[in-house]
Amino acid sequence: MTQNVEISVLIPAFNAEHTLRQAIWSAVNQDFESKEIWVYLDGCTDQSAQIANAFVEYGVKVIEGQENRGIVHARNMLVSHAKGKYIAWLDADDLWLPGKLSKQAEYLRVHPEIEVLGTWCEVRNSKNIKAVKWPTQATLLDAWLLFRNPLVQSSLLIRRSSVLQYVTDFEYLEDYYLVQQLTGTQKTAILPVVLCSYLEATKNGKVDKYLKYDFIRKAELILSIQLEKLGLSYGKNHLSLFREFLSQNHTFKKAEASVIWGVLQDCKRANANKGLVNQSALQAVLAFQYMRLFRLGKGMRWRILGALVLQPITAIAAVVQRPRYVKRSS
Repeated sequence: MTQNVEISVLIPAFNAEHTLRQAIWSAVNQDFESKEIWVYLDGCTDQSAQIANAFVEYGVKVIEGQENRGIVHARNMLVSHAKGKYIAWLDADDLWLPGKLSKQAEYLRVHPEIEVLGTWCEVRNSKNIKAVKWPTQATLLDAWLLFRNPLVQSSLLIRRSSVLQYVTDFEYLEDYYLVQQLTGTQKTAILPVVLCSYLEATKNGKVDKYLKYDFIRKAELILSIQLEKLGLSYGKNHLSLFREFLSQNHTFKKAEASVIWGVLQDCKRANANKGLVNQSALQAVLAFQYMRLFRLGKGMRWRILGALVLQPITAIAAVVQRPRYVKRSS
């Protein structure tokens, strides 16, 4: 094993016997020599330990937790053991495509200003596989980070100097809470190559209601933190409605659409004053949201259409720079 490790590959796992072997293999088989691979077993009760320990002969290091303490604890335990200059995350149900680490390491060598580098990803489920291609420029990612997280955790390569402690209060959104702290710095980027395969969780109507509401509560808290960077603060009803618009596709009544429109306009004006993110990039992101609201918001379409007509270049940019979802053959 190379003493001066360049990349620490970190794999948290909890009862992942059906996917863990493939995940570890995808890391072991990367054509990048200066790496170490750590697997943290978070109180697993299935065959995950046997699977992970079978890779010890390939240099994989395994830590076995005695009880399940959650993903944030697992991530922080792994970070505490990592010795690499860069941190590469790989969740136990995801996969890396060949060349991921070498391509990302080379990019970070050439771009020292970038702290967090993702890649384009494919998303797979039981029905199909689709490629998810987010805009790659740092200015656009800055603007997108205000509203949602375009960086898939298993695609990330992070400079060790940027790694902070993951926060238990934001469990299951701990990755977004971490990267949102970089909003306005232009230190995130996405490599425009599909190098990560993400397993989409099957929708389960029986998911505990508390977990669902807890997730929503955390998502709204992060959204409020982001908007406060612009000097904007909203009550529970406005914040919930705006979060719902950003994450859902159902139709909104005129009064609801008017609230959403107002928040979008507030963001535009506030950023023009504060300069948190690049204003042209933000306008492109907002124009994309205008087009979504045009489709979903009843009674607001003439006002939205007028806004798009008045800024045609921004509207075109929104189409070009929007996230794209391309269906691929299974």
